[in-house]
Amino acid sequence: MTEKIVTIGLADIKVGKASLDGVMPSSMEKIGRVYQDKCSLEQDAPEVIEHFEEGNPSPIVRFVEQKPPKIKFSLFVDNLDILKEYVGGSVDSEIYSFTSAEVNNVALRIEPKQGLVFDMPNASISANLKGELTKKGILLLEVEGTPLNVENGKYLQVYKKGTNIG
Repeated sequence: MTEKIVTIGLADIKVGKASLDGVMPSSMEKIGRVYQDKCSLEQDAPEVIEHFEEGNPSPIVRFVEQKPPKIKFSLFVDNLDILKEYVGGSVDSEIYSFTSAEVNNVALRIEPKQGLVFDMPNASISANLKGELTKKGILLLEVEGTPLNVENGKYLQVYKKGTNIG
């Protein structure tokens, strides 16, 4: 009988150097301070293509293309380097300057408090600033990570926390 796994909570999100070989880097660091209750894994509905014969309501051929899950989370903007790293731009003399520079891909590891770990060896990152500048509001960096294809290996690996994957 297969062991039942329940995935809950977020322990950590780690980043490292992106890899096209499908292998997660041996050295990874915490991405930053993730805002409480602002992390989700979401998978878009699959694209379904159906071909029908005239007058027949059931498809003759049906193709289903699954989409990979994306990770969405928010980070505290507690230093200027986080803007440079995930939005693009530069930091010079403690001043952040926005430019439309491309942001590099990263390897992402999403570790729950218990359950399933999600590894993306080559993830595209997009981020934008969002916040309410009120006494109850806070400035956050909303981040989305999408797994990209790799030349070898798998672009998304999911395994039980504590598993030695090599």
